[in-house]
This record gives sequence, structure tokens and C-alpha cells, in this order.
Amino acid sequence: MAETDDKLEAIRARHAAASRGPWRWFGYLRSHDVGLHAPGMTSVMEFRRVEGSR
Repeated sequence: MAETDDKLEAIRARHAAASRGPWRWFGYLRSHDVGLHAPGMTSVMEFRRVEGSR
């Protein structure tokens, strides 16, 4: 049971540290990049298109 408790505690810690939603996707026409943003435009993650991937 201790291993399960440790895993649940790790999940709870990640949940508590996560950015609040609702998150929104944004696309950038000039660079073709996309980003996921939390309220207030806090960047959660960004994706950059690599040359030759069109």
C-alpha cells in the first residue's frame, strides 16, 4: 500500500502545482508556431515548427 500512497501523493503534488485553467491554444501566423496559455497569457508550453515540416 505504501507504493500506491507515494504515487497518489506525487499526483496530488503535481495537481497542486499546475497552472489554473482554462487554458487556450494560440497560433502565430507569421512563424506557424503554436502555444498553450493559461489565463493572463501565462505560457504553459510553446511549440516551434522545424524547417521542412510543412
